[in-house]
Amino acid sequence: MRKIDIIQYGGNILFVLLLFCFAADPTNAIFHAKDIAFLLLIAYNLIFLQAKWDKIIYFVMGEVAILIPYLIAVARGEYIDHDFAFVLVKSMAPLCLLPWIHHYDVLKLSQWPTVITACIVIILFWTIFFLPETELFIYEFMRSKDNTIMMANRSFLGKEIFCMNHKATASFLIILAVFFYRSITKDKLSWLSILGCCILINVFLITGSRMTMLFPFFTIGLILFHFYRDKRYYNYFIYPFLAIVGLCFSFLLYVLASEINEPSNLVKYAHLESYKTLFSENPLYLLFGQGPGARYYSMGFHRMTVQTEWTYIELVRYMGIFSFLIFFIFFYPLYHLYKKRTESDLAIVIFYAFAVYLLIAGTNPLLLSSTGMFSLLVVYSFLAKDEQTRV
Repeated sequence: MRKIDIIQYGGNILFVLLLFCFAADPTNAIFHAKDIAFLLLIAYNLIFLQAKWDKIIYFVMGEVAILIPYLIAVARGEYIDHDFAFVLVKSMAPLCLLPWIHHYDVLKLSQWPTVITACIVIILFWTIFFLPETELFIYEFMRSKDNTIMMANRSFLGKEIFCMNHKATASFLIILAVFFYRSITKDKLSWLSILGCCILINVFLITGSRMTMLFPFFTIGLILFHFYRDKRYYNYFIYPFLAIVGLCFSFLLYVLASEINEPSNLVKYAHLESYKTLFSENPLYLLFGQGPGARYYSMGFHRMTVQTEWTYIELVRYMGIFSFLIFFIFFYPLYHLYKKRTESDLAIVIFYAFAVYLLIAGTNPLLLSSTGMFSLLVVYSFLAKDEQTRV
């Protein structure tokens, strides 16, 4: 084996280890290996691989977006949860990998960590289903591990169902989309892709989170429409099918969102009222932010809180106009993916999946975490590999 292959193989192993920590243990409360895996990969890259240091600008942008509003808030005397602010600063660390991202096919490397994690969650779910006496033990274990998997009985359209929501599930959407694309493409069709697709759909369905449950099917619909809209005879089936599914999807989403007595909806809408009050009374927060880690009173929780599920509004509350640096880091890849839509089928698949993921992330407080960085590294790696191929 050539020396360059050995070096690449070693880096791939370390990257897979890090991705598995991101996927299986996003809270870092089970294995406590996330920081070690990250530092080992950084050290390995520094020693053995050539970097493109211009990519470090994304890390600098992320830290600037957090630290400047933080310092302004401290000088202003805001009540700051400094531990939470440190977590936000630390959440940008995976962007330090971008100078070496062109060496790694993160899309490929992330598939096994994703599927293995999904299998673990599904096994736990069906264990509880067939052996209900195990529920308390699993629940207590997960609660002691910062609720890495959240377990609850939730009501949907008047029917109560048991749910298990692994905190990293939303970040699996790109991998699900790629598996589905390969499952419907003749020259890429494989039983492993079909199996992986089924496994990931299963893990999305048991989350109990309405956005997380519904939007994978929305992504699948977009992919089907894109690849079959111009096929002969297929349009006689695909247009009516997607129209019916789209109407049903929209109606279901409307019904779920308008259940005024549903506790989750009541909390979310109360948060919005609290944001409106906060920005009306303190318009300068729209400019400089209240500060990362700053607390405010939310009628949704009826108490002071540092974070809600309205992620993008929270970023504006934390950072004001500096939040647009964070938005740029996450949304700018969509522009490049869309530009490549005519050159690469995989580019448009990832575009749809990542765009839908960002929609889900709007009501998910885990965007600025290893969960959000998992998807971001996949996207930036794909773009870097594509750019390298064309050079």
